[in-house]
Amino acid sequence: GGLSGSVAHDFNNLLMILSANVQIMRRRGVGGLEREMSAMERALKSGQSLTRQLLGVARKQPLRTETLSLERWLPSCRELLRASLGAKVSLVIDSGLDTWPVRVDVAELELALINVAVNARDAMANGGRFTVRASNVVFRHEDGFPLTGEFVQLSLEDTGAGMAPEVLARAFEPLFTTKSKGMGTGLGLPQVFAFCEGSGGLAAIDSAIGAGTSVRLYLPRAATEPHTAGPIEALEPESGSPCGLRVLLVEDNEEVAAGTEALLQMMGHQVTCVFNADTALRVLDDARATRASTGEPLPFDLVLSDIHMPGKMNGIDLAEAVLGFDTRLPVILVTGYAEELDRARHVNVRVLSKPFDIGLLEKLLETIQHDVAQAGTDAATHPADT
Repeated sequence: GGLSGSVAHDFNNLLMILSANVQIMRRRGVGGLEREMSAMERALKSGQSLTRQLLGVARKQPLRTETLSLERWLPSCRELLRASLGAKVSLVIDSGLDTWPVRVDVAELELALINVAVNARDAMANGGRFTVRASNVVFRHEDGFPLTGEFVQLSLEDTGAGMAPEVLARAFEPLFTTKSKGMGTGLGLPQVFAFCEGSGGLAAIDSAIGAGTSVRLYLPRAATEPHTAGPIEALEPESGSPCGLRVLLVEDNEEVAAGTEALLQMMGHQVTCVFNADTALRVLDDARATRASTGEPLPFDLVLSDIHMPGKMNGIDLAEAVLGFDTRLPVILVTGYAEELDRARHVNVRVLSKPFDIGLLEKLLETIQHDVAQAGTDAATHPADT
């Protein structure tokens, strides 16, 4: 697990470099390379999926949990599952009645379904049936099951060839696969197992030669009902809005920093780059001292920082220090490690998990830019209050 997590972290940085530079080419409108860039983007998506599986196996995949109604959500997965199963396999979805809500990372649950569906497809080379069924279950201590309490059981059953006992015994083992070279990584079912355990549940599997396979995901019942908020409206650009944000970028990998800096500049932002959190804090302390003696405002509107960096401080330490300042300065943290994300969630900052979508970063920056512009308007209107 530690080895997989370390490999995935370094791989994420490579993906960030590639992703940033492909986005730069897109924004510059480079002509005559559409086929090549599309191929790179497909490879990036495959690489991102692979790192998610590696981090999941290593229990280091950052989880973004939300309360989900499987009864409403499962029918929306029909087309996704059909694409994974292929034309020869029929699909049956039974989302149950009054199925309890669960609290999960929806992207990881979706990946788990795809992983099981792909295995089922390969086990039904001549066609068959794949059934997805959700139901409520309660486990008591006297049942002798590893779990106790209220759970939703998500059963994924195929009518395929089934597994021999020696294969079944290793089905959740990382990197174990019976598929031919280039057809499987041995990370699909381990991701399913790690996802369920990370969600507070369990995964189990039954299979026999000629009797098909049943994978059961046990997900704990959520304490609250799913939030049904309306669609988020895009912010309309304001007339006379500022040119861009002044960003302090903190990133120890020079090529990741260069790509991110170039993208930020193309978005219209001004960037100052430092290579660790210790240096960033010194820069901010110097700026605060200047502000105290001259009354000049801080030269930054935002700190965008990686978490995992060399030096005495990491990105979370930096964020905690910034939050203690006498002036409000927003912070965005970037990480590829689940344990870092768990700690970061206790700090009042925005967090992106690597490799992040450039479009998501751009939306975050637009929101912050709107807030900065609004704060400037409020200061001008009510100078005595600031």
